[in-house]
Amino acid sequence: MITEDSEPVLHPGEAAAIFHENEKVGFLGRLNPSLARECDVPEDIFFLELHLEPLLSSTGTPVYRESSPFPGVRRDLSIVVDETTTCAELIEEIRKGSALVTDVTVFDLYRGEHVPKGKRSLAMSVLFQSRDRTLRDEEVDRIFNGIFQKLVKKFGVQPR
Repeated sequence: MITEDSEPVLHPGEAAAIFHENEKVGFLGRLNPSLARECDVPEDIFFLELHLEPLLSSTGTPVYRESSPFPGVRRDLSIVVDETTTCAELIEEIRKGSALVTDVTVFDLYRGEHVPKGKRSLAMSVLFQSRDRTLRDEEVDRIFNGIFQKLVKKFGVQPR
């Protein structure tokens, strides 16, 4: 799970903490611009720190799962949500919406003009896929709309 973070060497608002089994195992983000100027280095430097020991000593055994021979169907979701709602919470709720949800990716985050104070705009991609059949658009649309309604009810999201 990845959540926002505030490492001092990283740019505020452009840093994330990485958790594994509720333990912080690392962070990533862009170098703080004031530190970049102080060190006379480019501002577009990104860091990733990952502690491998907790990951390697995890009790879970990796499970191989064969890829589905059937195509996936992707739907994008653009929403405005409270700053206090984490991406991890949204992703978890989306995944709970259907066993056909196989991947959820956040591909854009925006704060600023045209987004109310205390809110942020997120764009997410949701992949639906079955292991035993080709999905129909009508089925995916029905599930996707149901997931969106759950997000509205639970987190008060608004369409963007």
